[in-house]
Amino acid sequence: MAQEQPGRVIILDDDPVFCALFSAHAKAKGIEIEAVSDSENLFSCIGLTNYSLVMVDYDLNDETGLEVAATLKQKYPDLPILVVSATNRPWQAEHADLTNIRGQVSKWDGYDKLCATIMDGARGIFDSSSLKLMEEELVVLERDYNVHLWIDRDKESWTQHYHSFAAY
Repeated sequence: MAQEQPGRVIILDDDPVFCALFSAHAKAKGIEIEAVSDSENLFSCIGLTNYSLVMVDYDLNDETGLEVAATLKQKYPDLPILVVSATNRPWQAEHADLTNIRGQVSKWDGYDKLCATIMDGARGIFDSSSLKLMEEELVVLERDYNVHLWIDRDKESWTQHYHSFAAY
């Protein structure tokens, strides 16, 4: 039985290198991604409702992915969002009203995992366990010591906060 093709995917990420590399990797796997660099370009897309998934980077130049998700929820409440980040972004209780965010994934997981997550998400399959509640003190530690903590399958890893080196 042939696997159903994923729907259209659009990615909002202000890092042109990541967009170019990831889009090429995704295309080689049969996933067509349209990339935009800011929310103004995202919201100007004609037919945004024709997309099956929006992948939004958490760290944007002038706003966060959560702010974009809030605006998308108002305009397109049924459009699912996958948050991606090269740094740990704790999912807190105050984000619970952003029900359009269906999952989050780290750029550190690599392009194959990102592609698999996008293909699933474009088909409406999400790993809600990726939206983990983390302790408030982690946010303070990350801010004060300029490090980020990833917890994946009960394994902790601390990394210095270097956005420009992430996931390449």
